[in-house]
Amino acid sequence: MIDVAAMRNLWRTARAELAILGVTLALTVLRDLTEAIMVGTALGSLYFLRRLARMSGITATPVPLAEAEHQEQEAGTLILTLTGACFFGLAPILESVLERISETPRHLVVDLSAVPVIDQTGARSLAAFLRRECQRGTEKIWITHASPADRRALRSADLPAGTRFAASVESALACLNADVARTQPDREAT
Repeated sequence: MIDVAAMRNLWRTARAELAILGVTLALTVLRDLTEAIMVGTALGSLYFLRRLARMSGITATPVPLAEAEHQEQEAGTLILTLTGACFFGLAPILESVLERISETPRHLVVDLSAVPVIDQTGARSLAAFLRRECQRGTEKIWITHASPADRRALRSADLPAGTRFAASVESALACLNADVARTQPDREAT
């Protein structure tokens, strides 16, 4: 019942999975099959979540607005690109990004094009991050590439007022450029 070739392969490629298999096998022999299955499933789930969290990440890319006459005034657009699943394991990653951003961006574009799924806890973590950014002084937030299910999850997570959705990063930046161009005469008058 034990495939020795498969265990050798696990030894070479995935020792953590082999350890989970070993614990499950030991519990089967020493305790009870039901207990072994429950412990093996729990350990496998924790290992999967750990791997999933490691695959998730965020990159921050500052982008000056293309049409702004006064770049020093209008700079501060930041694109945050999320990758991997957006679930409760994303919260520490968002916190580390918040700490690394020394200057509060004036405009924030959150790109979800590489996010396959957002669960409710991930949506709440992201919404809390965006609310903190608004408290720090971010004026406009755009979320791009969100599926209808992602939009529902994010809206139910209490996004900051005025958060907008766009089909792509380019369309969000175009809207930001249009807003800046529209408000530019007002700033020159003051």
